[in-house]
Amino acid sequence: MPFWGRVVLDGVLRRDLIQRWALERMEMNTNPSGRPTMAFAITFTTNLSTAQYDEIWKQLREQQADHPVGRLSHVGFEQDGVMHVVDVWDSMKNFEAFGATLMPIIAKVGGEVTPNIVEARHFQPS
Repeated sequence: MPFWGRVVLDGVLRRDLIQRWALERMEMNTNPSGRPTMAFAITFTTNLSTAQYDEIWKQLREQQADHPVGRLSHVGFEQDGVMHVVDVWDSMKNFEAFGATLMPIIAKVGGEVTPNIVEARHFQPS
């Protein structure tokens, strides 16, 4: 069973499993000293409508690419008619690999996104 299928047991969201999974993902990416590397926070400036955003998610699900390796969290929200997106990734390598799947879909729906990438000072799964 995939990880996401195990986080709800008997109708109860198992936050402890989510937190352990996120911490394990962070520990997989270590620098030469053995310390975990810091996550990357990525905000996206978009021209996407909510309909375009929903279509992107539909296509990602169809390709079974809606839970990419290395993405620790994702938030999408609408403000003033435009979608805003905030992701946290465990590495630039994984973020860039997902871009090969995501960017053609964004182009297909007629959208444009510009990422703003910063190294996170702190990441704590809930």
